[in-house]
Amino acid sequence: MKRKRITEGGRRRKTELNKELKNIDSLLGNVDDKFYSGITKPDEYKKAKERYNAKYADIQSQIASLDQRDKDMMKYVDFGLNLLRNIDEYYVRASVEIKQKMISSMFPSKLIFDGEKYRTTKSNEFLDLLSRINGSSELGVKEKVPNNRDQSNQAPQVGLEPTTL
Repeated sequence: MKRKRITEGGRRRKTELNKELKNIDSLLGNVDDKFYSGITKPDEYKKAKERYNAKYADIQSQIASLDQRDKDMMKYVDFGLNLLRNIDEYYVRASVEIKQKMISSMFPSKLIFDGEKYRTTKSNEFLDLLSRINGSSELGVKEKVPNNRDQSNQAPQVGLEPTTL
């Protein structure tokens, strides 16, 4: 998983907010110009300046909030990725209670032991995805047989391949 994808929405929003800040800067400049050229009265100038400064401060606050949210989110992502990379080590060192929680989060439909093998009534889609990404079956997750109904099950005609007995 790439970090860029995680914070992409926040970055887009920050870009929009920064454009709004530039627009407010321009509006503040216009208010100043009109006041200094005598077009705007002092009380109107003060009201406009306060209004734009309040909007500016609000947008800066939103940007700071997005930055903090991204930092907080990345802490969770980093922890989660570290956990997944080293889940076997975490499991070995964990208490029985934590092991039960780990297993129940991986197998929400309960894990069943029939005396020889473990099985579950419902596969965990996340584990299926991980096993496909890693290309391994270390997790014990079996891949489903592909649906080949639309493919022909007939052998090729004689002449395309040598016939065998």
